[in-house]
Amino acid sequence: MTNDLYAYVLINLKRFINLDKQFSLEEFLKQKLKIQKTKKASVLNKTIEEYEKKLDELDKIFKILYSDRVSDKITPEQFNRLYKSYSDDEEKFKNKISEIKKQVKERKQETTNIQDFTNALRKCQNEILSNKLTEKTLHKLIDKIFVHEGIGKRENRTQSIDIYWKNIGLIDFSDNGINK
Repeated sequence: MTNDLYAYVLINLKRFINLDKQFSLEEFLKQKLKIQKTKKASVLNKTIEEYEKKLDELDKIFKILYSDRVSDKITPEQFNRLYKSYSDDEEKFKNKISEIKKQVKERKQETTNIQDFTNALRKCQNEILSNKLTEKTLHKLIDKIFVHEGIGKRENRTQSIDIYWKNIGLIDFSDNGINK
């Protein structure tokens, strides 16, 4: 079993190297991890700008509302009701801005993680291609491996193995057109 696992890890590392030679490994991983291109980031940034404009508008409304209350143009009840409504809107916009900024930060981190993995893979390329993986290399590239319970008996027995790669997690090679 240990030799089979070693061979399986080696095959998958060589797949990454082949992808890197044939295509852009980083683009492949972004696609696999469903990381949107910069269009999504620009949409998120525009959304932040829109919400910030709405917050600016609310600030102006608060000033007018306060001025109307001071000059007795509106009653205290009207003021309180309007103030509560606008405050709720303000809180909602601030929360949305915070959520979107978190998404933008996560996308940047995912891109960095992919770059970190591909750089580590490239540094270990000679070792991988010579079929000699060291423990140090395995620790650089692999986070964890799950070996699932086998199904079937003897020659019909199959067993699933999930490799969680450092910084990028589980990558499914089943639909990328590469022979297994």
